[in-house]
Order: sequence, then C-alpha cells, then structure tokens
Amino acid sequence: MDIVKLVMSAPQTDLIVAVLLLLGAILYSLSLGRERIMCILLSVYIALALVAYAPIVSFLGRLTGKQQDPFYSLVIFSVLCLSVLGFLTYSGALRGLGSHRLGLSWMQSLVVSFFQVGLIASVVINLLPAGLVAGLTAQTKLLFMSEYGRSAWLILPDVSLAILANRRSEPEFVEDEE
Repeated sequence: MDIVKLVMSAPQTDLIVAVLLLLGAILYSLSLGRERIMCILLSVYIALALVAYAPIVSFLGRLTGKQQDPFYSLVIFSVLCLSVLGFLTYSGALRGLGSHRLGLSWMQSLVVSFFQVGLIASVVINLLPAGLVAGLTAQTKLLFMSEYGRSAWLILPDVSLAILANRRSEPEFVEDEE
C-alpha cells in the first residue's frame, strides 16, 4: 500500500498515467482483438450503472458489513463487469454486433480502445478511496475525476465508435467481377 502512495504522490504522476493509458490501449486492442470492443464497452456501462444506481449493491454492502471497506465499490464493479462480460460473451447475446460488422481497422480499434481504457481508468480512479487519489495532480484529477472529465470518458468511446464505424478504411466485401 505504501508503494502505491509513493507512486501516486510523485510529481511525474501525470506522465505515468499517460503512459499507462497509452500502453493499456495498445495491449487492450491487440490482445483482445476487434471483436470484443462492443461486448466490453457494454459490460463496463452496465456494471457502472449497477454500482451507481442499483439499491441491491448498497443493501449487500450493509448486509455483509463491507460497505465501509474503501475498496468495496471497486470490487463490486469488477465482479459485475466480469460477470456481465461473461454472460454477454457466452450467451451469444451480442452475436452479429462485432467490430468486423462495423468495419473497424486495427488503427480505428486502437482509437476506440484508447477511449475505453480511459473510461475504465476514470471509473477505477473514482471508485478508489479518497486517500489514494489525494496524491494525484490537479491535471489528472481534472482529466479523470471532474464532472467534465467523467462525462467525456463516458461519451468518447461511443462517439469515436460511431464516427470511425462510418469511415471504413477497407471495403466490407468485394463483388466478384464476371
């Protein structure tokens, strides 16, 4: 825990956050591939909505006595996100909505992935205990914790997906010439 506070209190925190965001987006888009973009984005939105607005989450916290635990919301968000992701993946609920239908190239997927990683970082930073985020710089707090920053990270993945899906870099199919 002391290592986290040390890293978060250092003046180069903004650089660390930027590098982690960029590396996360690259690894995310390359390792998971284009086909899971919609599924993961949807599971993050559903988990965030459940953590923020579902009365059952706070009820379970009071029932188990864990609501005062500083990481309770983060753990619940992670469990819900993975559960929804598993359900959507294995149930086939989103079959046919993959990014191959959207016509995203790997570079376009990287852009969307960057905004998705930013969204996840914003959610995680906002769910962390106040003591851990106190060491973040004002710029990082503005980018991830302010109303405008949180709103931008919530909206940008969808907007980028909508814009880039309409700009196909490669044709969806090629007709045979006969």
